[in-house]
Amino acid sequence: MLCSKFKTSCLVMFIICLLESSAEIKRPNVLLIIVDDLGWNDVGFTGNKLISTPNIDTLAKEGVTLSNYYVSPICSPSRSALLTGFHPIHTGMQHDVIASDEPWGLPQQFKILPQYLKSLNYSTHLIGKWHQGFYSKRHIPTKRGFDTFNGYLSGATDYYDRITRYGSQWGLDWYENETPSASKYAFNHTTDILTSQAIKLIQSRSKNNPWFIAISYQAVHIANSPKLYQVPIDYLNRFKFIKDLTMRSYVALLASLDDSIGTIFNHLHKTGQANSTLIVFTSDNGAPTGTLTGKNCNLGVGSNQPLRGAKYTLWEGGIKGLSWIWANWLKSKGTVYNGLSHITDWTPTLFSFAGGNESSLPANIDGINLRYALEGNRKRSKIIMRNELIHNIDDIWNVSAIRIDDYKLVTGTVLDGQFDDWVSRNITIDEHLLKNSTPPLKASSSWFTLNQSLYELDKKSIDRENVLIKIDCFNQNKTHCDPVKEPCLFNIKLDPCEFNNIAPTHQTIVNSMLTRLDEIRKTAMYPVNRPGDPLSAPIHHEGYWIWWLP
Repeated sequence: MLCSKFKTSCLVMFIICLLESSAEIKRPNVLLIIVDDLGWNDVGFTGNKLISTPNIDTLAKEGVTLSNYYVSPICSPSRSALLTGFHPIHTGMQHDVIASDEPWGLPQQFKILPQYLKSLNYSTHLIGKWHQGFYSKRHIPTKRGFDTFNGYLSGATDYYDRITRYGSQWGLDWYENETPSASKYAFNHTTDILTSQAIKLIQSRSKNNPWFIAISYQAVHIANSPKLYQVPIDYLNRFKFIKDLTMRSYVALLASLDDSIGTIFNHLHKTGQANSTLIVFTSDNGAPTGTLTGKNCNLGVGSNQPLRGAKYTLWEGGIKGLSWIWANWLKSKGTVYNGLSHITDWTPTLFSFAGGNESSLPANIDGINLRYALEGNRKRSKIIMRNELIHNIDDIWNVSAIRIDDYKLVTGTVLDGQFDDWVSRNITIDEHLLKNSTPPLKASSSWFTLNQSLYELDKKSIDRENVLIKIDCFNQNKTHCDPVKEPCLFNIKLDPCEFNNIAPTHQTIVNSMLTRLDEIRKTAMYPVNRPGDPLSAPIHHEGYWIWWLP
């Protein structure tokens, strides 16, 4: 009798555990990792053999990588698209970034991802960069759906002293929720602060209540010029074999970011939350390459090779993003999703993963739900494929680009065309130091721990092949293209590096795409940008960049 009761009790407990596991997958924790100014050629899973990103690459290998993924060419528009599911042309965010002294931001009539998730009883947290406007307190993260905020409101700060410069104005920019807190975090590296805050949140969360944590790293964005890249000395020493100090600093900054991502994953595993957490990784725009070309703007030494263009531009180098999704329950682990996808897709996709009903989202939202395509679900009827994508329509800079099927049309240019070309980055190596140094991959203890964690979650992980979505640009002739004078047309599938302008021989397609651009232009909202306001200056606000209008 006792044995029978024991078996019954065990069976009940087993069923309860199954139900709890099922409930976790229906409402998973969501960890969103946003990396600033990361170039296409700055990770291992796109073919870079020197720069080491073992943690990022391993999670890409273990998840689903998006090979045909696009973002906006600069950060404020991209982040607005990510948070709202609306293209920037439909929120007025399509033109330029928000400067700290400018009284504008993401319009409040647009609900954003944390607000949608709060309706599903998620706790919501933002760590790091905001850059969606703060001129009024109504626009800061804690008034837009985030329960907590620890980070900076502007586009970038110094990596150590929490100071942000805009024009001739310098001011502190770091907040805990709504409280200025720069002094509390002074002398700590930004990457370390953000990683530490993410770990604290993960450790403090209840396993019974789902959470959404967006960790928006400053890396690998520059600090306040002319400092450019600031890196902890132990990481700088790891790459002594790179001769150029600026390039060494960039590679070291990226390595510290990669280690941080591995460390966060390991804490998810240690706290028993890895199985119930969905992780999304995304870049926000292409890498700036101004320092490489000797230009005094768009500063940076990231690489978009072999793609054309850089940050700010609508060439592939400015808008082709890096993204993957990981969850231990995905049936499609270790695969590549080749469908055309966009940063706006994350709001409907994550809302769906969280158990939300798509009917709760605006009917005219631009993003599409990629959940069923990414998770390996057999409900093929629910998979939506995108065949058209507007890259941008900016009638202030007179630049636009649209993708329809395999064709891409580009009109106009930005920054006087300074970054319209292909930029090659050559890292010079001291062979003697390389032979006597520890290879970056083996120097990453977090990578070894990450692999152990993954193996404990899924024994197949050790045998899963590496993901590689390398782009080759062979057998294409370079033909003249001046998009200021005439629209340029490319077949991106055959010519991903935009060498061969086929507009002269495909005028019918050009005309059709121009017509479509005009149709979409009629739906665009006028940019909400406003000029700088002297009243914003930190000198008026105890040295802080802080909201200054009602």
